[in-house]
Amino acid sequence: MKKYCINGMFLCQRMTGIERYAYQIVSRMNHMIDTDKVQIEIMIPFELMADFKGDKIRLVQPVKRQDSFLQRHYWLNVDFPKYCKKSGAIGVNFCNLAPMRNSGIVTIHDIIYKSFPQFFSFRRRLLPDIYYKVAIRHSKHLVTVSAYTKKEIVKYYKANADKIDIIGNGYEHILEAKDQKIEDSDILKSLDRDYHVFDKGYYLAISSISPHKNFSWVIEEAKTNPDNYFVIVGASTYGLTSPNSGSEADIPSNVIFTGYLNDTDNKYLISHSKALLMPSYCEGFGLPPIETLALKKPIIISDRTCLPEIYDNSACYIDPDKTDYKLDQILDQALENMEENREKILAAHNWTLSTELWCNLLYNL
Repeated sequence: MKKYCINGMFLCQRMTGIERYAYQIVSRMNHMIDTDKVQIEIMIPFELMADFKGDKIRLVQPVKRQDSFLQRHYWLNVDFPKYCKKSGAIGVNFCNLAPMRNSGIVTIHDIIYKSFPQFFSFRRRLLPDIYYKVAIRHSKHLVTVSAYTKKEIVKYYKANADKIDIIGNGYEHILEAKDQKIEDSDILKSLDRDYHVFDKGYYLAISSISPHKNFSWVIEEAKTNPDNYFVIVGASTYGLTSPNSGSEADIPSNVIFTGYLNDTDNKYLISHSKALLMPSYCEGFGLPPIETLALKKPIIISDRTCLPEIYDNSACYIDPDKTDYKLDQILDQALENMEENREKILAAHNWTLSTELWCNLLYNL
């Protein structure tokens, strides 16, 4: 019987896009996997932050580490591969980083540090580039989330295209999130009380505030669309340092930053928005648009990298270098595209299908 051990560091970190991918796949795999064909464990390095109760997939912690930069990388490159070797298991890595040797199956969501180096300092690019280069070379198999990212991996790291599977993201988690009420959420109460956004209307953007996410576009659109609010959800990691972004003093009063929010708050904000905005220069998949389509709201997104591939004719596309759109005028087109093509996109990209593809990969590797 084949045996696999999953790198469970994603269960010990805050939920962002790549951790969500891992959690959704593994949670569904826990019910779907055929235990007559494979045996699966999840090894974790430190205390759990996500709720996971395995049934068919067993949680193990043979070595417990402190959550620090050096301890994380020691666990990843020493403890995890050592346990896999001792137990006769193939390692499975869902979140970009994998052991530099005996990498097993490696999932790479994007290689923006390589394909868009202008948005990151040399120090910020160095470690991911080393990990990707070595892990790809020593991997047994690769998985990525879009045809665009697969093409980039082959281009920059000379990977064998035949050993790269495309298994994308899904949307069901946003429907499964609890329905939120304004009075039960501090941030929603603040948005309602201080800005009255739910009465006046707002455009929504959800992401970490990194340069390649191009939030300078949202800032400029807010200046030319003063009658609308622009709500930006996400952790600020590198600041608004894209070209033309300006300083904090240049941010108009109709732009509201909420910081990182949970799924219940995000679900409410998406459901009551005019549309989702995603003006990114680069995405590996782009999760917020499919969450938005699932909640029957329109999407206005960039025409770059993987986004036209994933969202096809369900979106209204913008040029991320152009910042003089009258959003209310193109909203009707975005709504029409969503209504006509939503079901096709959701049928092609969902967690159930992705988990089935992962199970088949583990059976047949």
